[in-house]
Amino acid sequence: MLQEAILATKNTIFGVSGRGILKYLTEYGEISFDTVEVLLKGTLRKKKQEVSLAVNGKLNRHQQDFLSMQLKHLSQLEQNIQEINTKIESSLAKYDQQVQLLDAVPGISMVSAAGIIAEIGIDMRVFPKAENICSWAGDSRL
Repeated sequence: MLQEAILATKNTIFGVSGRGILKYLTEYGEISFDTVEVLLKGTLRKKKQEVSLAVNGKLNRHQQDFLSMQLKHLSQLEQNIQEINTKIESSLAKYDQQVQLLDAVPGISMVSAAGIIAEIGIDMRVFPKAENICSWAGDSRL
């Protein structure tokens, strides 16, 4: 219900407004138009009527508990992702020059640069010719 209304506005149920509404629903099981209006942020405020209609209803205790568990799980996954990203950034710090060079190539982002360095390293002497690295990558067109 909430997802449909928020997706119609090109926002996400996991943004500030969506999370606020979901958290409120886990605590109280239902939400009033006035409360929805208070919890909506940014451009989503323009769609308060649609969102209010989408969350019109009542969650039973089981549904509230299940939604609460899902939100906690999502929060834990986000923490895990942040921890992984921190470790990647820390590991890449010593390769800053190489990351910057790769990032300057059109189509290669910082994330792609990190993946390239993780996969093939920075010592290209192990690939004496372009054909060698292409073959290693599974592309034998050269």
